[in-house]
Amino acid sequence: MTMREELHIWLSLVGLSLKSGLEYRAAFFVQMLAMILNYAAMYAEIWIITERFNSLGGWSWQELTVLLAFQLFSYALGAAFSMGQFRELGALVRTGDFDLILTRPVNSCAFLIFSGVNVNYAGHFVLAISLMIWALLQPEIPVSVPSILYLFCAAISGALVVVSIFIILGALALNLIDGNFLTNIFFSFWHMTRYPLNIFPHYIQFTLTAIVPMAFFSYIPVAVFIGKPIFLLGDAAPIISILAGPALMLGSLTIWSFCLRRYQSAGG
Repeated sequence: MTMREELHIWLSLVGLSLKSGLEYRAAFFVQMLAMILNYAAMYAEIWIITERFNSLGGWSWQELTVLLAFQLFSYALGAAFSMGQFRELGALVRTGDFDLILTRPVNSCAFLIFSGVNVNYAGHFVLAISLMIWALLQPEIPVSVPSILYLFCAAISGALVVVSIFIILGALALNLIDGNFLTNIFFSFWHMTRYPLNIFPHYIQFTLTAIVPMAFFSYIPVAVFIGKPIFLLGDAAPIISILAGPALMLGSLTIWSFCLRRYQSAGG
């Protein structure tokens, strides 16, 4: 199979996923609206704090808006291609449906990614892009062509970080059968990523930077963009934040291959 034929297969799977997700339009728009309202309520709490104390960890509301928008966009872009697919992998293993995927003449990891694209993240994108546009129009936020280009590249890298984490969680589920507790740990850390990392103790900052590198799809790129000091990485933060996603993706695929070779199905 040529690379062009493989690309056609993956794009076809994405198209089928999107059509399936848009089959019930009314439910899609109601869910999107509910999601926007849910996030808006959470962000309103942060806005109230900044209004009361003028800033949060030295970040103004305008700067926090960039952080919230970037975190939401990067997470949604990565999760749309990975969260549902790999979060439910343990269930596929238990029912034997994952064994059916292995009989197909395609890469199993790529098949899961492209066949399960979740269109319900559309609301995340609408809210994130709206917030980002508003924030970048504020005079307090420094904007230039190179900085916008950096932010775009960092968002792609951040999305790859999200995909990589879910691939690793899914890979572990191949051998553990049930990895939902690992996903719960992920979301425990995820809630922290919408806040400036410098408000947390150093051990949490170290964890979210070097151990569970979720700061790469939230705090670190935005801190570079705005010009805030960055714990642990310092002046190396801009290049590391761009390379983090591709590097973690390669690492996650290696872990996936390792766990897949030791996969023995639910009966094993």
